[in-house]
Amino acid sequence: MRGVIWLLGAALILIGCSAPQPKSKAPKAPSAADTNTMGASSATPSARASVTSALKVVLYGSERCGICHGFRARMDRAKLVYEFVNVNASSSGNAMMWSLVRKERPMANRVRFPVITIGSKTLVSPRYGDFEQAYAQALSQGK
Repeated sequence: MRGVIWLLGAALILIGCSAPQPKSKAPKAPSAADTNTMGASSATPSARASVTSALKVVLYGSERCGICHGFRARMDRAKLVYEFVNVNASSSGNAMMWSLVRKERPMANRVRFPVITIGSKTLVSPRYGDFEQAYAQALSQGK
């Protein structure tokens, strides 16, 4: 029974999210009801908090995605301020994520979670170490 549950979980993680059909309208940004802002900037030093608050981090993923849960847990432990957009619950968030993905990978019709934006930089299916490196670089550049 355990093997079946593990296999089902692994299949769900690998499936990720299917691409929506292209629309002619540009996607609108997700509304506040579609997103959750996470993290605690008050726990960071004031100099870093001002840079961090200016650095917008958005994590696009699914509540059911284990990789997304891992990213969120590590970001929370690091006290990073970020916004989580559940693309399964928000059609506008899903459309925004796909517009970002297609800028990086124009022919993509499937993607593995998470998709993360750090300022104007988009990371598609990054490892956490890649995210940390891109975040540190964005902080050092003051973006």
